[in-house]
Amino acid sequence: MHLYQSSPDAALLFNMLRDHHGPKAGPFAASPKAMATARLIGKWAAKRYWAARDERVAQGMLRCATRGGRTPKDLALFEWAVRSGAISFPINMNTVPGGGEALDTEKP
Repeated sequence: MHLYQSSPDAALLFNMLRDHHGPKAGPFAASPKAMATARLIGKWAAKRYWAARDERVAQGMLRCATRGGRTPKDLALFEWAVRSGAISFPINMNTVPGGGEALDTEKP
């Protein structure tokens, strides 16, 4: 609940990515420009997606797998901060350093 109150945009984007890509996804694109164009979350501009995504990276919940950017079609790819085989959903609120939302690493 704390993360929703302190950063509702990052929580909403993380949940959307989690629901779309699932717990065992390999590296996936999380392109702010593409998400804004597709209007995945209402009328969010690309800048809002960037801020929400980068906040989750800073919190250690997502990690950049490849930076991309060599060509317009070379997108940065992201992955869950925990190895995909160890992710169990739903989120366990007690497993992130410093408190807050994290991926549960225990198998069901």
